[in-house]
Amino acid sequence: MKQGEARLAAFCSAKGRMLASFQVLKTAPDELLLVTSADTLPATLKRLSMFVLRASSS
Repeated sequence: MKQGEARLAAFCSAKGRMLASFQVLKTAPDELLLVTSADTLPATLKRLSMFVLRASSS
């Protein structure tokens, strides 16, 4: 995606069931903004936080 572009996306279970839908906006070269419904936000954040990767500091 180019900076300033947006796409529709979904977070799906292993069986392919859609758990949440959102718009993804590329706000900077290394930054994405996910916009989703407020009622699905807590569960979506909890599930997506399992996939956060951190760079090594060494």
